[in-house]
Amino acid sequence: MRCRRSSAPKKTAAILLMICLLLLLCLWTAEKRLQPIVERYSENGAKTQITRCVNEAVADCLTDPAVTEGLIRLQTDSEGAALQLETDTAQINALRVRITETVLQRLENSAVQSLSVPLGTLLGSELLSGRGPKIPLRVSANHAVTTAVRGEWRAAGINQTAHSLMLSVQIETELALSGSRQATASVSCDYLLTETILVGKVPTVYAGNAFSGNTGDP
Repeated sequence: MRCRRSSAPKKTAAILLMICLLLLLCLWTAEKRLQPIVERYSENGAKTQITRCVNEAVADCLTDPAVTEGLIRLQTDSEGAALQLETDTAQINALRVRITETVLQRLENSAVQSLSVPLGTLLGSELLSGRGPKIPLRVSANHAVTTAVRGEWRAAGINQTAHSLMLSVQIETELALSGSRQATASVSCDYLLTETILVGKVPTVYAGNAFSGNTGDP
């Protein structure tokens, strides 16, 4: 009788231990299953927010038309044919730096964002995707911004050529998710700064044709 009584607590402890191990295994499996879903959802949310911040920053910098005046100077002959196209390197770089700083400021103001993921989406079910209570996620972001200005040529009609000055903004973002997980997001946007229509032969381009730089959080 004593043996039976002493073995009962041991059996109970063994059962409790197995239940705990089973629960831990279920939690570990669920985390591994949910991790790629959370990362993908966080990346998509970050890309949307980054694109919005960049669009707003560039729009703010280019609101005044005078900002882009003088970036390109076209010299023509008496008949209106293009002789040469000059780019103002100093003005272009100043505008690029201003846009870069504005983009960074916008991104830093939203460095920490809260996302809500529907429970059905987290479960990975196609039928329940987008449904159910929303689970909050807290995401911290660290951004690096690279900007470049380049010239592009294209045919614009009979004996006409268009020269476009384009701004390219590249954002590389590291996302710190809950649970010490990390993800990355990359966003690239192009914007038209100015366009010039040339009549006749394509002239020589002076003062270079590409300007670039990068900055970001260490």
